[in-house]
Amino acid sequence: MPKSGVPGVAYIQSPENAGELVSPQLLADPAVVGALRIDQRSSSATYRANTKLAFCADVSQADFDAMANLLTRDVPVAPFATPIATTPARWGSVPRHYIRCSSAWE
Repeated sequence: MPKSGVPGVAYIQSPENAGELVSPQLLADPAVVGALRIDQRSSSATYRANTKLAFCADVSQADFDAMANLLTRDVPVAPFATPIATTPARWGSVPRHYIRCSSAWE
């Protein structure tokens, strides 16, 4: 959950996230196209391999290929770029869910 007034994209650009693998996969400037544009079905084998590495390095190539066919190229950038102010009165008023990721099936 981002800190109050901080857009989610600020965390991608933070020093702790140096070397992240997602930004190099963006095919257009999000500020210009209004979207995070990634082409998981690109004709470039290198680009596809880097996309797999960035998002799901621990799955088989077959699983990645199946998943890639279900995704859209553009994800709206506004939810990541818009700072949200949280207040004690509003905290918890919007239902939210978190997904715990692990490297092993449990």
